[in-house]
Amino acid sequence: MKFIHIADLHFGKSLYGYSLIDQGDQKYWVDKFLELVDNEKPDAVLIAGDIYDRSVPSKEAVELLDYFITSLANRDVTVLAISGNHDSGKRLSFGAELFQDKNVYIVGDIKSKIKKVTINDEYGPVNFYLLPYFFPALVEVALGDESIKTYNEAIKTLLANSDIDYNERNVIVSHQTVINNGEKLSFGGSEVIIGAVGEIDVSAYQGFDYVALGHIHAAQKVKEDNIRYAGSPLCYHFNETKRPLKGPVIVNLKEKGELDYHIAEIAPLHPLREVKGELKDILIEESSNNKTNEYIRIVITDELVPQTARDSLFTLFEAKNSMICEIAHEVTRESSTINNICERSDTKTISELFNDFYRSRNGDEFPDEKDQELINMVEQQVMHVDDDEKVDVPNKNDIQKIIDFIMKQEEET
Repeated sequence: MKFIHIADLHFGKSLYGYSLIDQGDQKYWVDKFLELVDNEKPDAVLIAGDIYDRSVPSKEAVELLDYFITSLANRDVTVLAISGNHDSGKRLSFGAELFQDKNVYIVGDIKSKIKKVTINDEYGPVNFYLLPYFFPALVEVALGDESIKTYNEAIKTLLANSDIDYNERNVIVSHQTVINNGEKLSFGGSEVIIGAVGEIDVSAYQGFDYVALGHIHAAQKVKEDNIRYAGSPLCYHFNETKRPLKGPVIVNLKEKGELDYHIAEIAPLHPLREVKGELKDILIEESSNNKTNEYIRIVITDELVPQTARDSLFTLFEAKNSMICEIAHEVTRESSTINNICERSDTKTISELFNDFYRSRNGDEFPDEKDQELINMVEQQVMHVDDDEKVDVPNKNDIQKIIDFIMKQEEET
């Protein structure tokens, strides 16, 4: 039995304001995946949740999924899909009964028993269990069991209620945060994870021949090679470019207890890349390389960034058909100007120090009349702090005085 495990498609997602459908990224990936299917000829494709990026998907996202599922069905490939936390289970499973005639199985809602689909091969039956994203309250309602309070209790109760014969070959498709004895997972960067909310210990899945996981965008195993996150098909955050290889997981399931797998990388239409350094170095280096058609994040490390930086960078990267997603400013060393200010602090007034700091951040320009008034006002506030008052803790009255002063300035202009 050969199947391909994918997850976290997030059709309809935008990256820093760029629609990955409008830019062609997600359609490009789908077409490349279909080429992989043509080459590998799998019996099934497993989609482990977060098929859409939003519970109410856009028209374009729905059309892309329709194209994807229809293309797989036309190739006589069984589709086994579940909803994730980003999906609306009810919307996703619309027409599910009808789709089964085409060997397309989409499970969106939690029932009292986990949906089972059986496919036979030369070694006998393989049972695929489709478990959509859940939280304990959903399982409590589905089973009518008010004692269920934790995620571990919920999944163990569901599995126990589903009459699974662990002597047969069994695969489960699940969309949850699965951990090994409290060990930290490698998150992809684009998930929203809050503390330990929703964590399930990997021991709950013991006995399955393969566990096809979704929810975490970084590809990785959880304890064993046969318990895996496929990861998202594309990098949805710049942090994800630093993570291990991810891509469709191609699994060959043989006799009970025997399988092998490999990861098939699909190169993106627009790779993500972070560029970091001083502005002049970035402009020189990027002008001389041949990289094009990328999503770019730029981190400028100059102490002072000229006002023309943005225009220069956009002109450069637009000529390469690349899209700048973010420009950040990150000083990697202590400012020599501020060090000099600190060294002279015992000979200058507070107002003079503020002026020096202002000039260090504004190309040696002196503050205008309004800014100078504000600097003088703050100086008065600092000078009248009581000896026993903590000057590093904002005083509400002082803050209000500064706000009132600024508002008055605005009214006078």
